[in-house]
Amino acid sequence: MASRRTFLRTTAAVAGAALTTGLSTGLSGCDDGGLPPLPRDLPSYEDSPASMGSAPASLFTHGVASGDPSADSVRLWTRLTPSDAPAAVPVYYEVALDPELRRRVAAGTVMAMAERDYCVQLDVSALIWGRTYYYRFQSGGRTSLVGRTRLAPVGDAARLCFGVVSCSNLARGWFHAYDHLAGRDDLDGVLHLGDFLYESASSVEMPRAVEPANELLTLSDYRTRHAQYRREASLQELLRQNPLIAVWDDHESVNNAHATGAPSHDESTDGPWATRKSAAQQAYYEWMPVRAPEGGPLYRTLRYGELLDVVMLDTRLEGRDAQIDDLSTDTPERSLLGATQEAWLETQLSESAARWVVLGQQVMVGQLDLPVENNDQWDGYAHARERLFDAIEAHTLGRTVVLTGDIHSAWANQLARSPFAEGFTPSRDSLAVEFVAPGVTSTFPLPPTIGAALARSLPETHPHVAWANLSHRGFYAPETTTERVSADWYTLDGVLEDQGEITFAAGVDVLHGAPVMALREAPLPVRFGPERAG
Repeated sequence: MASRRTFLRTTAAVAGAALTTGLSTGLSGCDDGGLPPLPRDLPSYEDSPASMGSAPASLFTHGVASGDPSADSVRLWTRLTPSDAPAAVPVYYEVALDPELRRRVAAGTVMAMAERDYCVQLDVSALIWGRTYYYRFQSGGRTSLVGRTRLAPVGDAARLCFGVVSCSNLARGWFHAYDHLAGRDDLDGVLHLGDFLYESASSVEMPRAVEPANELLTLSDYRTRHAQYRREASLQELLRQNPLIAVWDDHESVNNAHATGAPSHDESTDGPWATRKSAAQQAYYEWMPVRAPEGGPLYRTLRYGELLDVVMLDTRLEGRDAQIDDLSTDTPERSLLGATQEAWLETQLSESAARWVVLGQQVMVGQLDLPVENNDQWDGYAHARERLFDAIEAHTLGRTVVLTGDIHSAWANQLARSPFAEGFTPSRDSLAVEFVAPGVTSTFPLPPTIGAALARSLPETHPHVAWANLSHRGFYAPETTTERVSADWYTLDGVLEDQGEITFAAGVDVLHGAPVMALREAPLPVRFGPERAG
């Protein structure tokens, strides 16, 4: 067993910035290796309106972030916190090939708008594939910390590695998983599979208080909770060091939400569901560096050269039918994705030419046979799951990996139509594999000793479950090469204190063309080093 304690607390107030959509900036790449020369005559901060002191009390208190990288562009984010409430504040940005930002490839000014909660987002384009870039923001004489981001490759790629997290409830503890991932120099990005924040009210049973103290209902409520999360040093450092690929789950709006409501949303007291859903989505689009049209769908595909297609799905708000109490009443027309997204997914799989296809989504696909029905997961939508299996079998058999969160526990599952049938054989019957992330802070609803005992018994009662951990929080990191996908799970202790121990828990390997997992007792090499943004 290997363990690593990381304490990456950022001491500086990280400057934040603001949101504008659809901005695209042309760049010319870098000046070495036969690449195009660096652009000349880029605007300087001194020449921009951002230097004129229009928000002299502004601070970048919510950090910087990047997201949804492609082979030639990336989404940048920050937020401004002006001392008064101007309608708009200019924010200067610059992008460079080095952390000191001496080799600039792009610069310009965008506006932080009050109507967008002073969040700034911009797409910087015409970059050189596979490169690491550095960026920062300035306004009113204040400067943000430097962020680091990485673009996707084109053509063949030898290796890709991501950190995968889910279920980060600030009220439940500290984000030590983020500390570890922020310190790694071998990640191409971080996937957050939902429950980035929680909408619930403060409780005396929770170790940390949330803002506002009430359950989130209004746009102001959701914005305030996002702002609290983004003041966390661990989260700021994670986003500063790595591009983010994110999708929402239920707690970004309300527990167990579906497209048209939620069991815990009472319109007589909470107002119309459509109003609450819209507020939650607007705040999410403002605060998260996602390359998706606001008001449009969040599902999307990110291509990493010939090696990997990352297909991000929305199993929560786009087209999910309401959950049912009795799974025997499931009907063929019920959907978890909705008809439009199902058709889109079929197209993505049929047209994918990548060596591997990763489906990033929220709720567990693998079947459970437990006393409590698992109706919020794909078990509650069995006909929809069969259609998903049909699409995988038709188009991406032997090269599909499903990445999952939501369930506050770690699982490595073989995905098959009838895993409980007599004679089930993973090598013959598996269509794909599924890696499930435990919560960053959220816990499985069983005492640790009972959870540990149940996890040990699962491979006997559930022949498609290769490994499970129901007792610990943590994350996993899948590494992809042309021949295999390997995933390493890490568990956390001490999340209820402002420190934490991170320990390797298990690893699995999956060979291309053979969706069968082999357990591994030692972790893959992890690189921590100096190439982080300073």
